Order: sequence, then C-alpha cells, then structure tokens
Amino acid sequence: MDLKQLRKRIGFNFKRIRESRGPNQETTGAAGEATQGYISGIERGHKGFGIKAQLKWAEIFGVDFSYFFLPEDIEISDFEWIQKGLRPEEKELVEIFRGLSQDEKEELIVVLEGLVGQGHEKAKHRVENIRELLGKAG
Repeated sequence: MDLKQLRKRIGFNFKRIRESRGPNQETTGAAGEATQGYISGIERGHKGFGIKAQLKWAEIFGVDFSYFFLPEDIEISDFEWIQKGLRPEEKELVEIFRGLSQDEKEELIVVLEGLVGQGHEKAKHRVENIRELLGKAG
C-alpha cells in the first residue's frame, strides 16, 4: 500500500467514524481545532495527519486509533466485536440470544445441556461458546 492509498483508507475511515458519531465536518473541526476544509481534505485522502493527530482524533471520537486503518469491508460495529475477541458471525448469535426473554434463555441452555448429557459433543461445545460469548460481549 502506498502513501496515497493509505491516506485514502484513513480518510475513508475518518469519515465513517465521524458520521457514525453524528457531528458534521465543521463541528468536528472545531472540536479538534481544525477547519472544515482540513477535515474535508482528510476525508477525501488529500490531507494526511500524523500519529499524534490520529491519537487526538481517536480520543475526540471515542475510538482506538486503529479504527483509522480498517479495511473498507469491515464495518465499525464489527470491529468493536472483533476487539472483544468475537467473530462477526458470533455477534449475530449474541444479539439473537440477547433478544430472548430470560425464560427463553434458560430453556435454550437446558435443551443444549440436555444434548450434552446425551453425548452430543457439538452441543457441549456450543453451550461453552454461548457462555464465553456472553462473557466477552458483556
């Protein structure tokens, strides 16, 4: 990856993060003591900014500065799960489980544990995974 491609990636992610947090370029610029034009330049990949500035902007946005380097095909919300040690497909499982009532959660665990008791190794592994996922996602 050359410098131009890196600036484009950083700018793309800067914009994604800024838009996910809500403020416009002008408001963002004011928070970081930069002009709207400078923010626009960063987002288009025409302006670069160093590590100190990346750390500053990351703090303003409330994210780790590594967010600026995400590949375009990874969603910011997925990256938050990845940082917790979860794969994106596990995120869906946790979200489904969270949508269940407490009674439904307990019933599902009982069913899975019943399968474990019958010698179903996959079910045993899944029960352990669910407990681990819920602990990480917490």
